[in-house]
Amino acid sequence: VLFRSLARQTPGARVRRAKALPLVHPQFTGAPIPGAVTVIVVPDSDAPNPVPGPATLALVCAHLNRHRLLTSEVYVIPPTYRKIQIEAEIIAKPEADLSEIKRGIETGLTNYFHPLKGGPTGMGWEFGGEIFYSDVYRIVIQTPGVARLRDNQLVIFLDDERQTFCRDVQINQGELLFSTGHDIRVAYT
Repeated sequence: VLFRSLARQTPGARVRRAKALPLVHPQFTGAPIPGAVTVIVVPDSDAPNPVPGPATLALVCAHLNRHRLLTSEVYVIPPTYRKIQIEAEIIAKPEADLSEIKRGIETGLTNYFHPLKGGPTGMGWEFGGEIFYSDVYRIVIQTPGVARLRDNQLVIFLDDERQTFCRDVQINQGELLFSTGHDIRVAYT
């Protein structure tokens, strides 16, 4: 919590979110490294996958270095993003506008998976947060004008790879999601 707060308060850096991973060394993944702390920083940005520049990483690293214990090593890295895309065929209510439904679903999904304003709380997708199929389904079905999904089909793609139908999707610790578009088709029947 200390490193996360300090990273966000770094003078001169526009860090919006940060995540500290204790016992993690960026070059030795998979094994706990005593004394190592890796801090992932996400800058304030309008990009779908905000990435800090080298100057931001250096500023945050220098700031954290002044606050670390002598026996610890602190590393500051950009986030690892996983691209998510949803594919669905929607049946619209008879009085609904097809383009409004498509736009509403795409906006809802893009906002939900956003690293800075997404997730269940609207405070940014949780680092390493599991993608719950039921939450994705709810976003789609609760969009105004949606009657139902054709054949109850909703497919999640992660990094362009189709995921197991109707199953939650795990992402790794410290990873974030982003989306640049979804494959939503809308018809009346």
